[in-house]
Amino acid sequence: MKTLKLTALASALFALGTVASPSTSVAAGNPDNGVHCPAGFDAQFAGGALKCVKSVAFDLSNKEPSLQCTLDAPFENFQRMARSQRDICLHHDSSIGTTDSLADASNGQVLISIPVGALLPRNLVGRQPTKVVNGQRFFTINENADYIFYDQSKTVSARAASKAKAIEIANERTLGVPGDEVNSRVVSITTTQTDANGTSLDTIEGKVNVTTFARP
Repeated sequence: MKTLKLTALASALFALGTVASPSTSVAAGNPDNGVHCPAGFDAQFAGGALKCVKSVAFDLSNKEPSLQCTLDAPFENFQRMARSQRDICLHHDSSIGTTDSLADASNGQVLISIPVGALLPRNLVGRQPTKVVNGQRFFTINENADYIFYDQSKTVSARAASKAKAIEIANERTLGVPGDEVNSRVVSITTTQTDANGTSLDTIEGKVNVTTFARP
């Protein structure tokens, strides 16, 4: 159990601007009384302020096959990628296959062909083709106009924020404190394991820091 002197707590709470909160009532006690962080939390000082911090990891892998990148238009289509590549959110007019190599494209650019007489996709209307061979038009999609990585998408960020809020509420209930005494913040979203053959999903991990006050 990590124990800190009450005088340090009072100074830290003042620096945090929380002297009016119920947590600061301990400042009126005996300065020799110690305070400690709740079980599972570590005591940290940052800029003279004391806080209790717990890091929580959670799974963000896209385990629902029907779950698409709904917040990332025009990159709505979720695509598993093989060959140990990170999964992507694919532009709705792009046609990168699961087994295609993203490394083969130049700076994320993909050359697509439009058959003779076929209508252009809406994002290519008005653009000049890179080349025309026997009436078949070829277009180079600009960098990052074809896909974004799923672990960097707005969709997965929103899922992480929702999970972080649930973790925050769970800790409030466990500690039995008001909601304004516990806060959460997503600190990272990373692909920790890529799928080599495309038959299963990447493993994506989120991490959140939960903070609260030290108590007697």
